[in-house]
This record gives sequence, C-alpha cells and structure tokens, in this order.
Amino acid sequence: MTLPFAALALLWFVGCGPRSSGTPAPSATAQRWSGPPRPSPAETPPPKPPLQVRIGETEGIAYLESVLGDAREGDALPMVIAVHGVGYRPRIPEDDMLTWTQKMRLIVPRAPLSHQGGYAWFLQRFSDKNPDALAKGIASAALGLGRAIAAWTRQYPTQGRPILLGFSQGGMLTLSLALHQPQLLSVALPLASHLPPPLFPTERPRETPRIVSMHSRDDRVIPIEPARATFAALSAQGWSVEFREFDGAGHEMSEAMKAMLKTWVDEAAASQAKEKLQQVVFRPDSLLERLAGKLPFPP
Repeated sequence: MTLPFAALALLWFVGCGPRSSGTPAPSATAQRWSGPPRPSPAETPPPKPPLQVRIGETEGIAYLESVLGDAREGDALPMVIAVHGVGYRPRIPEDDMLTWTQKMRLIVPRAPLSHQGGYAWFLQRFSDKNPDALAKGIASAALGLGRAIAAWTRQYPTQGRPILLGFSQGGMLTLSLALHQPQLLSVALPLASHLPPPLFPTERPRETPRIVSMHSRDDRVIPIEPARATFAALSAQGWSVEFREFDGAGHEMSEAMKAMLKTWVDEAAASQAKEKLQQVVFRPDSLLERLAGKLPFPP
C-alpha cells in the first residue's frame, strides 16, 4: 500500500523592472537592478515527488517502510531500522530523519502492545527495580524483532547488513540483538538505554557489530549510571563499543544528539552501500528463549 506523506497521518494506525513606454532605454547608470535573472521553465528543476510510505506486517510486527535520499523503491539499499520507545506512535517522516542524506531504506516497526495512547514492546520498566522481569520482557520482544529483521532482508534487496537504532525500550532491544544475534547487524545504535545483568553475554563471538550509544547525564527515566556500567562491562569483554555523554536532554534527544545521530546513520549507510546484497539469518538463541520463558533453564 503506497501513500503520499500528506495522507499518511490520516491512515497510520489510527520583481521585474519598469514597463517599456517606447522611449529610448535609459543609460546603464540609471537602470534599477531587479535581482538575478529568473530561470526559464526549461531550467527549473522538477519538483520532488512526495515521500512514499508503505505499510506492512512481517512476523506479526506492523511497520512503516520508505526510501530516503532520492532512492527508488526497487533499489538495493542499506537498511536502517528505527525502533521506538514506550508510549510512542511511530511515523515517517520524523524531522530529524529527513536530514539523513544517504540513500537508504527506512523501516519503522510498531510495538505490539497498546500502552498510554501509544505502543510498547514490553510493560516492565526500569523503575520497577526488577532486573529479572525486565530481562524477560526484553528477551521476548527481541525474539520477535530479530525474526522480523531477517525477514525484511529477504523481502527487500539490502546492501550489507541492517543498521539498527532504538531509543529507550527500542535501545534495549537494539543492544540485546547486537549481543545475542550479532550476525543480523552491521551497526547498532542503542540510545538512552542500558541492559539488565541477566542479558549480559557470557562470551564475545568472533564477529560483532559496532555498537555506538549516547545518553544524557540528567536522564531520570533511565539514569546514566547503569548505562555506563553496561558499556564498561562490554568493553572489558572486548566488544567494539563507544559511549557518548551529553548534558541537558533528560530522557529526550537534544539537537546536539540528533546531529550526532545523523552523522552515525549517514556514515553507517555509506559504509553498507559498498557491500554486496545480503540476507541475514536469525539463529535460535537459548539465553533469549530461556529468559522469555520459552525454554527452561538447566538445573
């Protein structure tokens, strides 16, 4: 289903010089400047077509899909998947997404649970102070999202491996998949998030995605201290991680953070555009399945 941007909000989930008088032309010193010459109709660039947004469902997850950077729908493109946080209604375009300049396919999945006028991937919260329950919610959602990512690379021609980014709950899913399904991703950008200890990996695989994160020091929803601890522990295990700290954003994205995210996304998309077409594979993960309650823990 293809919709112009103007219709998307209704359907998504809910100077010239003086006139000649026939007298001789005045001297050059008496002429008035009327601005630069206007382009002729032949020189005027054609207007850009409206942004086309398509609605789909894969592995039980509804999503929006579009292409950015003057790409065409059938092109083989880097894939960027943006995962929203709790209580959010996903939409394309977000203003900051329109600043991303590289050609890419953008997929914005919608969480399956209705919550506070929006949607949630899981209902457990960091503020509950129950890391086991939080890990269970994250693991269950990560299993579904991971399978959808693999399916999207079969459905759309994709250069390289997907780039996954997420904010808050979406960041926790991004980080979980980067650690437990590393073959799915080229770059993971978990924003304003952390990982509860039950989801920490026991070992690092040979090939891992680059993991780059940012967090505001005054975040009161997910304080920065557990995020620092998460990335310090991953760095000690040898994972390729980078953690940037900002001031004054709370549990939001400041303009400086959005500018940094644009750089990361554009660089990652440009890198993957050099790669061959790939279809990634979701592999059964015993830890995610045990934490989600789908497999028993060994005695």
